[in-house]
Amino acid sequence: MFQTTRTTTPPTFQEAVTLRALTKLKRSQDVEKVNIATAKIRDNCSTNKATADLLGVPLLGCRSHRFNLAVEAYISEFLAAELELIGKLISKLSTLKQSGRLRLMTPLRPVKRNVTRWTGVPDMFQRFEGLLPNIDEADSEIMDLVPTPAQKRNIRARKQTLEDFKSVTTALQHHDMTMKESDVLFRSIIDSYPEFAFNHYLGHDADIIHSKDLETAVIKIQANKESTLSIHEKRAVEQLLLPAASHAESGETAVDEDAQLSFADRALKRQRGGSKRKKNAASTSTLVFCFLHHVKSLERLFSMAKSLQPRTLEALLFLNQNRSLWNLALTALVVNEKESEKENEEEEEEYEVDW
Repeated sequence: MFQTTRTTTPPTFQEAVTLRALTKLKRSQDVEKVNIATAKIRDNCSTNKATADLLGVPLLGCRSHRFNLAVEAYISEFLAAELELIGKLISKLSTLKQSGRLRLMTPLRPVKRNVTRWTGVPDMFQRFEGLLPNIDEADSEIMDLVPTPAQKRNIRARKQTLEDFKSVTTALQHHDMTMKESDVLFRSIIDSYPEFAFNHYLGHDADIIHSKDLETAVIKIQANKESTLSIHEKRAVEQLLLPAASHAESGETAVDEDAQLSFADRALKRQRGGSKRKKNAASTSTLVFCFLHHVKSLERLFSMAKSLQPRTLEALLFLNQNRSLWNLALTALVVNEKESEKENEEEEEEYEVDW
């Protein structure tokens, strides 16, 4: 729950709206603080692992992050020399003199790689192939940066591989991608490219994984394989058990529905749906396994948080999760109050100057 902190600075616009929304919330119901933290979802860096250990919760690492690390390691092993050479060539072609010359010969412009994202590598290779026929062969400085025939063959041979990696990256970004489905993609990459040790990053026993038992358990549960859970995996997934009250409510609901059916309908329902209920009982009634491999909203939040003050971020989080507590009318009211406060401050400053 959002908690305000005492500060000597005036509240921001977001905080002002938040305080009004909090007042409305307190008037409508009693707010109780509930500890609902069951896991930490972040990148797989050592800082997040240490934080998870301090909080005493498991870490569900970002599977897109794991795959990106694996692909970057693959590129470093098989395309490092070509990548460095073409990177220097693209930088050289981006100079004023070379860029002006290329502008007269082709509409294509040099494309530099984004060093923070490997997905720019195939784009840079493709642009290099498009610019290659227009390179001035008489310029020794340029020709020294052109890859050798063997390196060109290596680039062409790895082109489809990079496209495969890019398709997996795109699939991992889907909002409905589950851990089980992402595990299928990981296994496909491991089996399709045995020349590289993808298992060190994408396997179930990869060192980068913080909570191996929990991740494996969630994958098995999503695949309806609860019976294969080990003792350690069952213990790791215990925190996902629904409260006893939820079991009782779901049971009462089922009884009420059955009571409205005739004897024959109840018998047929038990016959037709019995095996299915047995198979999915643990999944649908006793376990919460809706963890996605990766929460996109969290990534956007982490990116946004880097440029915000802590109290502003806290206010935005509260407003985002409690949209029913504020509206345009409340926002307009706060805006008017802020403008009035600003005008009063300006009048007081003018009065002090005149005095």
